[in-house]
Amino acid sequence: MPLRWQSPPWHCPPKRSKPPPAPAFPHPVALPNPPSALVAPRASELADAGVQKITARTGKDALDIQVLTEYGPAYFGWPKNVTPVPFEIAVGTGNAVTVNANAYAEANKARYAAAFDAVIPWALVQANDLKTQALRPRP
Repeated sequence: MPLRWQSPPWHCPPKRSKPPPAPAFPHPVALPNPPSALVAPRASELADAGVQKITARTGKDALDIQVLTEYGPAYFGWPKNVTPVPFEIAVGTGNAVTVNANAYAEANKARYAAAFDAVIPWALVQANDLKTQALRPRP
């Protein structure tokens, strides 16, 4: 038996209810950055030396620490008797310091404090050397 053509229904679609309201999200809260508190006392020294960023990696390379300054980059290895931990210190305008340390936790705060205390003085020495070389009078 052949199929008969049926006309489409010309009735209105069923009424739909309004979509539910979007969930209310709390306003973003600025979380404190505990590693920044460990570095903040040295912020003015870092800014005076022209340090813009310190990046510490934990690879087994000889030069795992990179210091970017206004006068060029510097590289050096981890000081002896310091456990390498990955972090990045960025020095902004007005001596603002931001520390990114993804593995930071209160349990390993002492390890990070020891790393900062060992790396920052070396970074300052390297940055001041670069600054001296860049600003010396040329013949």
